Amino acid sequence: RPKGVMAEHRHVTRFMGAFNEVCGTTAEDRVYQGFSLSFDGSVEEIWMAFSNGSTFVVPTRDAPRFGAELGQYLSDHAVTYFSTVPTLLGTIPDDVPSLRTVVLSGEVCPSELVDRWARPGRRLLNAYGPTEATVNTTVAECCPGRPVTIGRPLSGYGTHIVDESLRPVPRGEKGELFISGPTLARGYFHDSALTGERFLEGSGFQGARRVYRTGDLVRCTADGELEFCGRLDTQVKIRGFRVELCEIETVLREHSRVRAAAVRLVEREGLQQLAACVVVD
Repeated sequence: RPKGVMAEHRHVTRFMGAFNEVCGTTAEDRVYQGFSLSFDGSVEEIWMAFSNGSTFVVPTRDAPRFGAELGQYLSDHAVTYFSTVPTLLGTIPDDVPSLRTVVLSGEVCPSELVDRWARPGRRLLNAYGPTEATVNTTVAECCPGRPVTIGRPLSGYGTHIVDESLRPVPRGEKGELFISGPTLARGYFHDSALTGERFLEGSGFQGARRVYRTGDLVRCTADGELEFCGRLDTQVKIRGFRVELCEIETVLREHSRVRAAAVRLVEREGLQQLAACVVVD
């Protein structure tokens, strides 16, 4: 059930200004539009192209969505900027020589994917950010042989790592990530209770008047980059979608023949999938 995040136009323009500082496109770039319009990643694709006069490559309805066919489609259309989720990139078996910038987000990026796709003349960026903070919040430059992190905050964004008492943790220790800055959404559509739970007012986080509680566990490395360490609840991310495992379990238990259910994220042949185990009545 979508939460309905109320991001405003001013949040998008501020995000684009900050993200363009990191990986701005040019009039020579060809940006692929692969995300659904209901997914916040489409905002990045559309306005990375339009804000810089790039060519916007919109696939037809019968265009391939994954695998070797998608890789060939990107090559045929000379795409240079490709924003996607790691799972989808992992389905493309061969290199796409035209790509100059690849932005990964939406789920954990495995180091094997970096080793496969990073090369001279191409930037491979690992971005992180909840929709509540408008698309991307942090970004890391990925290089083969180096640990994959979610990087540093974009210009104007604030990141705060705290313990259970909302006190800052020492560098290197794990804590919950809070985000502040001018791109935080207004809240959730028709859900004031959840808005009050996740968006904290007057919290005094290093002077921030308003912060978003992500529920993500991170730590700050010795290099000053953020390392993603998992979730504090049962939420997982798969192919860019945030999924509450307990919600699926609840629905499964509604069936008259199911007495108990447990849902987990599993990996099969390099692809993440949801798997449910049930106990029949």
